[in-house]
Amino acid sequence: MVLYNFPFKMKIAGEIVFPTVAKLPEWATNAAYRNAVAMPGKPEIKVVGPFSESGLGKAIGFPDAPETMDWDTILSWVKDIAPIEEEQIVEWMQTATAANVICSRFMDEYKRAGSLVVGGSGDPYIPGVKAEDLKFVSERGRTVGDRGYGVVSTPTGNFNVPVPGKATGIFKNILAWGAVLESFIKQWTAVLMKFRDLVTNPQNRISLPSFRGLTAPIFLTHSSSIPAPANIAEFSVSTNKPQAVVLRARNVDDYRDVLFEDKVTLQKGQNVIDYPVFGFPVVPVMVIELAPENQTNTILDYWTAYP
Repeated sequence: MVLYNFPFKMKIAGEIVFPTVAKLPEWATNAAYRNAVAMPGKPEIKVVGPFSESGLGKAIGFPDAPETMDWDTILSWVKDIAPIEEEQIVEWMQTATAANVICSRFMDEYKRAGSLVVGGSGDPYIPGVKAEDLKFVSERGRTVGDRGYGVVSTPTGNFNVPVPGKATGIFKNILAWGAVLESFIKQWTAVLMKFRDLVTNPQNRISLPSFRGLTAPIFLTHSSSIPAPANIAEFSVSTNKPQAVVLRARNVDDYRDVLFEDKVTLQKGQNVIDYPVFGFPVVPVMVIELAPENQTNTILDYWTAYP
């Protein structure tokens, strides 16, 4: 029987909510283990190979799209197959199509790991941008441009996204991410993603999507096979340039509760990190957020929890 931290569907203040759920091992039903504290040790990092985009997922619905994470390459392909026409195709449509290619590949990679992300890109004014029960508030592009941010509405609260810029929506039981890529008089282009079912200790490559240089985080569940006061998280991150990735460990019962935060400095290429974590009385099941720098192509190759 698979255990989860939240039900797949629940009612809060009269509204139906579809939470972000994390799978739990049976030992995590122990209240003392569930509420344990955690802290990181000093990681060991080594570069084991060059940066490579091999083994990534498919852009479902875009069979001829370039097999790359590179935004400029994908946008150039979109402009070639769908050039601007005064009434039929305008600039925001090209941007949204390129963003949907990248979203589609990310969702396919996450799905291969047995989990689920929902999302996409478009014009929040008309026809709107939604991700299940989340949506950008429908407003004119000039309105959000003058104000400096767009608003994402969720059943448990709102979060603001800079114009242009990105923001993470962290709530007790919802994890989301949004970006605004451009704004015009009426139209504007945004991306919205919701992490629906978190992947546990993923073993396949997952590219962290980047839209016009705005790079999204990934969320996953760190779960050891048995309760233990010390874990080693062995994970691999490939990056096309040196960067410092922010790592946050979050409470599975309230994603707003950050157990610890750290920065992991990576070199260009494939980096393998042995990351010790200590807990009391044990290392709890944790939701891990990996947030790369903007203007990077970043791939999580795998994440393994020992023991």
